[in-house]
Amino acid sequence: MAYATDLTDAQFALVAPLLPAPPRLGRPRVTHPRRVLDAILYALRAGCAWRLLPREYPPWQTVYRYLRAWERDGTWQRGSGSTRRY
Repeated sequence: MAYATDLTDAQFALVAPLLPAPPRLGRPRVTHPRRVLDAILYALRAGCAWRLLPREYPPWQTVYRYLRAWERDGTWQRGSGSTRRY
């Protein structure tokens, strides 16, 4: 863990099943979702602009793209204890 906001192995094990599976078609995923989550948590806790994410994280554009995609596809709602079924 580089930062206090980084997920532990146990924390990520709880969150990982809620994340979308990698697409079966197209280019393979090169950015690990755990690093994306770590970057999102860092930005939220630090209150920093996306462009100010530390270099240890994926590029800010990648992190922001994942965040927006997870908002659109309902990933955040699945993890919020919602009773809504998908």
